Amino acid sequence: TYITQFEVSYDILVRNDQVRSTSLNFSYSTDGINFTPVPDINYTSPEAGTSGAAFQFATGVGTFITLTGADRIAPTEFFYIRWTSDDAAGTTGSRDEIAIDNIMVNATFEVVTSAMATISGRVVNAKGRGISFATVLLTGGNM
Repeated sequence: TYITQFEVSYDILVRNDQVRSTSLNFSYSTDGINFTPVPDINYTSPEAGTSGAAFQFATGVGTFITLTGADRIAPTEFFYIRWTSDDAAGTTGSRDEIAIDNIMVNATFEVVTSAMATISGRVVNAKGRGISFATVLLTGGNM
């Protein structure tokens, strides 16, 4: 059994009360060292701040992450998710505050079997006599 796909969803809360905008970038890793960025769901708060602004929900964020080949995750391995934040615009002043909430990760599993199967025998007629040059077609191999 391997994990082949993750659905990651979360909410971003932002308090846009400062003149610098802040970025929040998502990435994932199967080894905890080499992270793959997912730029489609990066978030950047607006540069123009509103004095006294309260925290508000930003656009809902979610993505499917499909793992293939060596990236598939066995039951004893780990999957890492990471958010990084940085100044996005503005050169002076304080930064907007950003929070992440309601993180949800769902996994899709693939069952893989390494069992070998052997089919052997004879093709015979109703009287048990061998049929020469018979062709055998096997179907329905999906599990």
